[in-house]
Amino acid sequence: MRPFLSLLFSPRGLTGASVIFLLCLLNFWFYHHDVRYDLPANQNFSLSPQSQKLLGTLPQAVKVTAFYRMSSGKRQGVENRLEAYRQAGRGEFSYEVIDPELQPGLVNRFKVSLDETLVIESEGARKDILSADEQQLSAAILTVTRKDKPKIYFLTGHQELPLDDTYSRGGLGVIKESLEQENYEVIPLALSVSQAKIPEDARVVVLAGPEQRLLTAERKALQKYLLQGGNVMVLLQARAESGLEAVLNTYGVQVGQNILIDPQNNLQKDYTVPLMTAFADHPITQALEGTAVFFPLARSVVTNAPPEGTEATALMRTSSASWGETDLADNALIQKDSKDISGPLSIAVAVEREDTRLLVVGNARFISNRFASVLGNRDFFLNGIAWLAGAQERLDIHPRPEIDRKLVISGAHLRWAWLVATLPSAFFLLLGFGFWWKRR
Repeated sequence: MRPFLSLLFSPRGLTGASVIFLLCLLNFWFYHHDVRYDLPANQNFSLSPQSQKLLGTLPQAVKVTAFYRMSSGKRQGVENRLEAYRQAGRGEFSYEVIDPELQPGLVNRFKVSLDETLVIESEGARKDILSADEQQLSAAILTVTRKDKPKIYFLTGHQELPLDDTYSRGGLGVIKESLEQENYEVIPLALSVSQAKIPEDARVVVLAGPEQRLLTAERKALQKYLLQGGNVMVLLQARAESGLEAVLNTYGVQVGQNILIDPQNNLQKDYTVPLMTAFADHPITQALEGTAVFFPLARSVVTNAPPEGTEATALMRTSSASWGETDLADNALIQKDSKDISGPLSIAVAVEREDTRLLVVGNARFISNRFASVLGNRDFFLNGIAWLAGAQERLDIHPRPEIDRKLVISGAHLRWAWLVATLPSAFFLLLGFGFWWKRR
């Protein structure tokens, strides 16, 4: 016993006991504190600030039931994602992962017909999704917890981009579906000459790329709606008059009769498709940092001496090498001349006047089926709708881009790699053979 005590109270023994005590203390602390680190470069398992804000302000309890087989390769990733949501939910978010093979009774009770389905429930409201993608999951939570379902009216009758067309490149079916996923009600609106009135329940009115001018009665109805505190998004087409140009001028917005050409910042070396990567400090564009928005065949939309009490913000600008091409003939030579306006030029302007909000963009094709899902185009549009509707919590949650981890090796590099891998082995093989031969 004495040798043990003498060893224990020796300097070496005290050092060892201190190390053991510290390890026990750390183990106790980590047991009671769930500490997680997201090590991948694109932070796969960390939630965006928008999702964290949504979960931190949940007005009621949310329960997610995920149906994934134990053998599913996606199950662990789903659990990791849901656990991140639970931690950010401050006690209002809970989840359960069910194996449909082991608990078929629950499958029948939830009436789930497909594997890898997530059921989001809150106070009787339910939303089913087929992916644990952050964007879809947060949108579903928003759907079941927000009772408000803003109505978004799309004007028709002026050859706008077709709202219900999901299949052609020029339709708006993709954007309509995105709006409905965000818990908006999307409604087409045809204004007749005798009944030219914007519905009182309209949260936002969208004019999406008219090829024909609005009639006088329609223009007056829209102008009256704005004066009464309405919210309007105007998406213009190049080489087409909307009939609203004079109305927009009264809000300090001037629409150019041009096509924006940008040799410096463009998409795939097409000078007629300006690419925007720098944005103004505005609620619409704050969440767009790190992405890009592009506008095929756009016209300039600039601020022009807004009247007192009106705040107009240019959301994004072309580069200093750009210009507004005024020769709009189909086969015209794209070349800057004295008639053209020099850049940088604004392409989108957001306006606030008392209770009225107005967003004017010099392009509509950026939200067509062909382009809506590319880069940040859809995010910019949905953020604009959220800002106009006064639904800040709906500002878009961006999915994190996947980082390609493939190693691409050229033929020359592959030959060098082969030499590096084989020469040392060959050298030692020959060396061993030499020693063996010498000993013989």
